[in-house]
Amino acid sequence: MSAEPRIQLSAEQQAAVSRPVNLIVRAGAGSGKTEVLARRCVALIAGDLADGAPLDPAQIAALTFTEKAALDMRGRIAAVLAERIALEGDAERRTHLVRAERTIGLARISTIHAFCARLLRENPIAAGLDPDFEVLDEYESAIFAERVCREVVVKEVAAKNAAALQLVRARRMDDDTPRETALEIIQRMLVEARRRGYAPAWIVELTERRDKALAAEEDRVAAAAKTLVELIDKLLRTPASGKTGEALEELARLWIDARSRVLALDRWAEPRAVEVLRTILGAMPSAQSKAVMETVNAIRGIVKPGTTNYGLSGALIGAWGEYRAAAGRVSSGDAGGRVGPSDRQGGRGDREGATGKSRSDVRRSFDRDARSASGESRGRRSLSARVARDPDRRISGHECAAR
Repeated sequence: MSAEPRIQLSAEQQAAVSRPVNLIVRAGAGSGKTEVLARRCVALIAGDLADGAPLDPAQIAALTFTEKAALDMRGRIAAVLAERIALEGDAERRTHLVRAERTIGLARISTIHAFCARLLRENPIAAGLDPDFEVLDEYESAIFAERVCREVVVKEVAAKNAAALQLVRARRMDDDTPRETALEIIQRMLVEARRRGYAPAWIVELTERRDKALAAEEDRVAAAAKTLVELIDKLLRTPASGKTGEALEELARLWIDARSRVLALDRWAEPRAVEVLRTILGAMPSAQSKAVMETVNAIRGIVKPGTTNYGLSGALIGAWGEYRAAAGRVSSGDAGGRVGPSDRQGGRGDREGATGKSRSDVRRSFDRDARSASGESRGRRSLSARVARDPDRRISGHECAAR
């Protein structure tokens, strides 16, 4: 007696299973994508598609992003195949399906990087790889990437590279706060560049192009500072009495020294130079007085207390922050561009010099790095970055896909 399928598909899902053409299916989480893909694989094995001969499991490839998803996919295909056997009434086709069930392990149901690794092992000469290479898992890859990034950044800081010095000064190498460190920023950029299919040099080109665009435009910080000086000059000429008049007198005393400092502000101003604005705001009269309301509100449009870490906001601070961020992007991009090539060159050299190492030596080396990285990263998040090849016959999943 035949059994009914455990899950009933909608008409749209059934069309995705049975249409004998190449398909792209876009669907959200929990919509049944795994079920549809599993049933399409079984339909291919059974020869259910129009004009399609039955396939052997070895002719099937189903790729996923994670090991867990690959395991789930393999289990679901096996379950759907068992259901299909129970429903099959044709003796010849049933025999084929039973044989397929026994050889389902030959189907290439795996992650993308595992599939690519298998192709590379089958073609080691064309790939230029030792066929005995191993694919770095996510943890090993992240540790190796952090080690390479650290070595390059330390080297560039020691060489007085301006970009590396600025990046490390701003974000440090290690930090116990949730904020990204210099190493994490570099790793994230390299991962994003690789995800988009670009070489590390693309990061440098992109950030430098933006930096040149900012350099070519008018200095908005200097322009805002000039407007601020004009407004405060106007404010101090406004006749006022009471508390407003007292505040203006105090502001006038401060302004004798502060005016030239505000006028000197430009896009390259250091944070300590911008501190003068905080002092001025502390002496600013309230906008409640009609005599000064318009001018004080105009000043607050340029600079006012804010909720950011720096504690200031307004047009001047916004422009200044954008220029500083652009400089930081160039610093990070320059460092990231240096890590990428160094990463690959180091990997090749290390492999050539490590031919005498045993597999246990390699594992001990990685275990040592893992313990070190674990201690250094305690208390902060660790970003996974598959950005490098292992020097000892290990390559990352992304490297498999790239090849």
